[in-house]
Amino acid sequence: MELLLELLKYTLPALVVALVVYIMLRSEKDNKYKLKLLQLKSDNSKEMVPLKLQAYERITLLVHRISPENIIPRLQQPGMSAQQLKLALIQAIQQEFEHNITQQVYVSNGLWTMLVAYKNSFANLINAKSKELEANATAYDLGKLVITEFMENDEILSPIKVQDFIKLEVKSIFI
Repeated sequence: MELLLELLKYTLPALVVALVVYIMLRSEKDNKYKLKLLQLKSDNSKEMVPLKLQAYERITLLVHRISPENIIPRLQQPGMSAQQLKLALIQAIQQEFEHNITQQVYVSNGLWTMLVAYKNSFANLINAKSKELEANATAYDLGKLVITEFMENDEILSPIKVQDFIKLEVKSIFI
């Protein structure tokens, strides 16, 4: 019995110390893992911020390029019919959009949804206004109708509204 007590007297403290050392080492390992993970996130963030900003810049440029006051004069040619301008506008809007489609990876779903809605509403407006014109209408007539509608109708999703949303999102990155 004395031998057992003597054995317990030496082994029990050793087991307690071993258990405490194990817990401390495990805690240290977990802390190092969390620190490494935090460092990776920080490094990733440093790389992602410029990419995100570049995406916002490209989307801002896209909105600018497909805004009525910019795209219509750019595509309108002397002697062009309203139907020809309609087709050229819709094709150019779609091409600009497809050229920037990868930017959706870097922006919020809300912004991307708004951008798609803007593109679609603009294309729908072009189609609707072209149907209001006579068959022999000129590109100038269609362009004037579309731009006037954008300027006078506050319910239409305008490029300014999209650009304001972009600015809000960019500000949220840094706040």
